[in-house]
Amino acid sequence: WVNAYNAINRTNNVLANLDKLDTPAKKARVEGEARFLRAAMYFDLVRLYAKDWGDGSPAANPGVPLVLTPTLSLDNLPALQVKRNSVAEIYAQVLVDLTTAETKMTANSSAASFFANTYTAAGFLSRVYLQQGRFAEAAAAANRAIVPKYMLNASYVDEFYSGADLLANSSEDIFAIQFTAQSGTNDLDTFYSANQRGDISIEQAHLDLYDPADKRLDLFSLGGPGQQSYSDKYDSQYGNIKLLRLAEMYLTRAEGNLRAGTNVGDTPLADINRVRARVSLAPLTTVTK
Repeated sequence: WVNAYNAINRTNNVLANLDKLDTPAKKARVEGEARFLRAAMYFDLVRLYAKDWGDGSPAANPGVPLVLTPTLSLDNLPALQVKRNSVAEIYAQVLVDLTTAETKMTANSSAASFFANTYTAAGFLSRVYLQQGRFAEAAAAANRAIVPKYMLNASYVDEFYSGADLLANSSEDIFAIQFTAQSGTNDLDTFYSANQRGDISIEQAHLDLYDPADKRLDLFSLGGPGQQSYSDKYDSQYGNIKLLRLAEMYLTRAEGNLRAGTNVGDTPLADINRVRARVSLAPLTTVTK
């Protein structure tokens, strides 16, 4: 909560000072990046601290406080103790920020860049629309993020683990958080890795969902009877955190198209088989929800 609102306040300070930038191009890019980060924070906050979009009335359910101006001082504390906005109001602001970010940010960042770009905003929009059940819009937004500059890794394992502490962005990463020894703690590593705290145990009921031929099984360390099983996806101590991957966009486009009865970009069957083939699974002949 505190870290998210700290980040939001920083983005609000940036947005309040755009006129200090000396070219329209700089203003557009910085505004887009700040709005993207603010939207990402609010989307996480509203899902963590409020009811799901489909649980009751989003217009009536309390969300989180929506603060869009910089907090520069704590001198007038009562004025800063703002009420919660509704879930619907938070989602509305997230959509405004992301749609603005998609038009303002550049599309020229390389796949290895740590800057968000127009495709990043489109990808996050697809998540928001999917959460709201706006399936045609989810498919369309995912389709805008599926561009030739991003490609699925030939190996699923290589997307997550390199056998080294430093795991760089890959061609599949639309947006990733960069980590080095100076960045702090990668808590995915803390919670999942057998070499760290390893808080998260993988249950047999989860493992049983995989086809035996599924290459994703290669990223589990399986314990014997009475022992813990671990996910090895986050075993690089300073590995980049993959926030948005191309594979998700294929799956979102497939689900959005299937539920909306459309074929934007490709058919649901083709998108599902594209992802299945990468983990050595046989192609399906039909696909259902």
